[in-house]
Amino acid sequence: MRGLDWEGQVDVRFKSPLVQDPILAARLAQAFAILTESNSLLQNESVLLYVIARLITDHFVPGRTLCNPGREYSAVMRVRDWIDANSEQNVSIRSLAGTAGLSPYYLVRAFHKVVGSPPHTYQTIVRVNRARRFLASGLAISDVAIRTGFCDQSHLNRCFKRTLGVTPGRYITRVSQGSMPRSLPSRAVLCGVNRHLGHADRE
Repeated sequence: MRGLDWEGQVDVRFKSPLVQDPILAARLAQAFAILTESNSLLQNESVLLYVIARLITDHFVPGRTLCNPGREYSAVMRVRDWIDANSEQNVSIRSLAGTAGLSPYYLVRAFHKVVGSPPHTYQTIVRVNRARRFLASGLAISDVAIRTGFCDQSHLNRCFKRTLGVTPGRYITRVSQGSMPRSLPSRAVLCGVNRHLGHADRE
């Protein structure tokens, strides 16, 4: 609960044992789908935070209003710069929150507002962009997955295709044919892939 700015004793009750909440249902479905696959710790924790936040604001008695994020630019930039420099690390949202001096859930929302995407999505984008450079240099796909922080080759393949629209193998072929750039800045990649990643996070 502390990850969501909860203060005081944790003494909660649900308004009803059965609810109809499409937003909560979508967040739960996303969480279940993500947790059955190999994903980063940051992504797993973030989707669970979204589920708990919805429960707190809409289904607990008494309900609570979570603070809307401002533009904590300096704090968010510290986290963004840390991810840029350490994207291969399997960092937790609580660790990043400590870097920012914010609560975990508040950081996720503030980061999204300032950068345009939540921390776990940004981490994936940075990892994919690093993978592009390694693949273009001739490194094997399995080695690229390890060096860029993905859980395994399957995790790399899934994130790479979701982000860029092609598999790593197909990307290698296109680079060899000169039809794709070897690398782009993470900020540029972010602009192009926000429509593919984190849709449920915006609800």
